[in-house]
Amino acid sequence: HSINTPEVLRIFEMDENEKMDGFMLHVHPDDVQKVRDAIDRASKTGVYECEFRYIKNGREKVVWALGRIQFENGEPQKMIGTVQDITEIKRIERELVEKTRQLEQSNKSLQQFASVASHDLKEPLRKISLFTDIVMQAEKARLSEDSMIKLERMQSSSKSMMRMIQDILSFSMLESKQQKE
Repeated sequence: HSINTPEVLRIFEMDENEKMDGFMLHVHPDDVQKVRDAIDRASKTGVYECEFRYIKNGREKVVWALGRIQFENGEPQKMIGTVQDITEIKRIERELVEKTRQLEQSNKSLQQFASVASHDLKEPLRKISLFTDIVMQAEKARLSEDSMIKLERMQSSSKSMMRMIQDILSFSMLESKQQKE
């Protein structure tokens, strides 16, 4: 004879008159052996733990059960334990795995974009730097001191921007396991 709390009866969708022996009829066919193995293990170790799918009244739920077997003369007599409906937790877990996969894909796309964008941004900066050097060398004698200072600032700014682009690219390429600073 088993004594079940209203919560256990609610989870297994049974009334007080139904015997728990019948619950195996509603264990998902792919999980029946897993439950049987857990019961066999429990009869030896005294500890029952199993997560399985349970189907009743057209609804599938995921159930987690944990129990301790009480023995008398080496024979299992009764089990005291808990049962939880973890269907919602498992749904959230699946969603989290999917969101993580989507985030990884998004990060990969972002890294590819950063790589292409940084390459495309570096090329005009190289040209600005190159032509500034050419003007400064070729026109050095004809440029005023003020013009030379402005060209040097332009050169310095383009180098600074080149470093920023390289830093952005380096940041985007950091492995997800590394801490971004």
